[in-house]
Amino acid sequence: MKRRRGKMLCFICRKGVTIQVHRGKRVYFKCLLCHKLSERYYELFGKTKVKKTFRGPMHFSAGALIEKKGKYLVSKRTFYPYMYTLIGGHVDKGETMEAALKREVKEETGLKILDKKLIFRGIIGIDSCTKGVNIHYWNLFLIHATGKLKTNYHESVHLRWLTKKQMKHLHFIPPLTFIFEKLSFFKNV
Repeated sequence: MKRRRGKMLCFICRKGVTIQVHRGKRVYFKCLLCHKLSERYYELFGKTKVKKTFRGPMHFSAGALIEKKGKYLVSKRTFYPYMYTLIGGHVDKGETMEAALKREVKEETGLKILDKKLIFRGIIGIDSCTKGVNIHYWNLFLIHATGKLKTNYHESVHLRWLTKKQMKHLHFIPPLTFIFEKLSFFKNV
């Protein structure tokens, strides 16, 4: 089955089609109509799983808190928001949460999941993605993985193994800040 690529409309004028452009290590979207750059776009009929809610469209996200010897894998994003994050991403139409998790870990790190444990599940309304959606249904898993770590530079400026103490001072994307607070992740650090 061939996947149809979604139409990317300008986030500013909402009329023009956008193309992806790189500025240094960051990714932006340029409108072919108004010629403006934006960090986001509106995805129409894309491959991402979407549910309509009374507050607007909602995407589904699978995240991986990958642990190895007391350190956790963090990523500095190339896409908006340009902050620190964990490994993960959107669930595609027709894809299960577990399949999305496995795909994202493999795509972004080259690692293979050994075991996983769900540690957070919930709707977060402070999660603006590049595809123009602000509400995401998050599933965060604690993961142990194997293999050789490979950075996917399309997704990450860099990947780092850090302790909780080192992570505590980073600026994470808003949904992860919310999840870390809910889990008391940095308590006793």
